[in-house]
Amino acid sequence: MVNMTWKILKGAGVNPKRLALEWVSAGEGLRFAEIVTKFTSLIRELGPLGQGEGIDAEKLLFKLEAAKRAAEGEKMRWILGKHTEISKDGNVYGEVFTGHEIGRVFDMLALEEITNQEILLLLEGGNYSVREIAQNLSLPSSQVLRQVQALRRKGFLESKEIRGSSPIYGLVSKEVNGGN
Repeated sequence: MVNMTWKILKGAGVNPKRLALEWVSAGEGLRFAEIVTKFTSLIRELGPLGQGEGIDAEKLLFKLEAAKRAAEGEKMRWILGKHTEISKDGNVYGEVFTGHEIGRVFDMLALEEITNQEILLLLEGGNYSVREIAQNLSLPSSQVLRQVQALRRKGFLESKEIRGSSPIYGLVSKEVNGGN
């Protein structure tokens, strides 16, 4: 779970070194003090959250909200649940993967899910073209196009209008029946 949290932090633009996990027994007071002192020094060295990463406060809050939504989502829970199974038993074909291979796949899936959530979060504030989404999120248009198309197939987005020659995307409208 901590490994996935590091991946989520990295995907949100936060230095994953800001999260540490160390196992210390109750009888290791000196070791505990050393670990806390070292970690505190590292955090001071990194600087304030966001500032140390070169991200302004508003953008950081946006990215952290997207990361939070990704972490709470079904896909991330599924990934976490499958990690042990895939590393021990392999996939449905019996192929067992190394920790490095699994880590790369999970990095990609975490980043993809965070980006999906960033797109959805951005579109909560209005409708945009792929180019506008890419500019707002500082992502390549080709990546945004792939993810917008995937979100459309999953029923999260729809084309709202055509502006010039560009489709404008927005969140799927929630129909209000009104009791009819």
